[in-house]
Amino acid sequence: MISRRDFFRVSLASGVFALGALTGCSSSAASASASSASAAASSSAAAPPAAAVVCFSCTGNTWGVAQKIAAAAQADLVRLEAARPYSADDLNYNSDCRANQEQNGGTARPEIAGGIPDLAKYDTIYLGYPIWWGKAPRIILTLLEGASFAGKKIVPFCTSGSSPVDGSLEELKSSAAGATVESGKRFTTDASDAEIKAFL
Repeated sequence: MISRRDFFRVSLASGVFALGALTGCSSSAASASASSASAAASSSAAAPPAAAVVCFSCTGNTWGVAQKIAAAAQADLVRLEAARPYSADDLNYNSDCRANQEQNGGTARPEIAGGIPDLAKYDTIYLGYPIWWGKAPRIILTLLEGASFAGKKIVPFCTSGSSPVDGSLEELKSSAAGATVESGKRFTTDASDAEIKAFL
């Protein structure tokens, strides 16, 4: 038969054990919660960029600006190239060159080397191109008509000696169904970091 003193000793020991068990459970739960939060943060940090800079550039002028924009915006950089590359003669605007024929014909849609790039994961597309006869090169329409841009924001930028970006916007809007096309900006080839920052 257990004496009253022994009974209290057993009860006290049991209480201490129970308290320790509860404390251990609480610590485990807190540790699990912290681990989950850390995993979520890591997953967020590893998420792909929400923006991409997509650029078509034959001479490299627009490409230089595209690289600056991608670096400043921490965006992915995608270069569009024609499946049939443009030669110097193709860009000789003082003749009946290939570029002139495509721009004036209206229906030309030059093939993109490697096909239409997959841009589905991006919310914002910075779209760069030179101005040819006041408009975007026809290969830009190949891209916009060949993929879905619904719900995306397209921010155009161009390089040109004098022609503004405005003349190219209507075609972009009609070709990129469901997208929001911003007003965009024309850059010179020596665009400054301050200009790039203001654009973004």
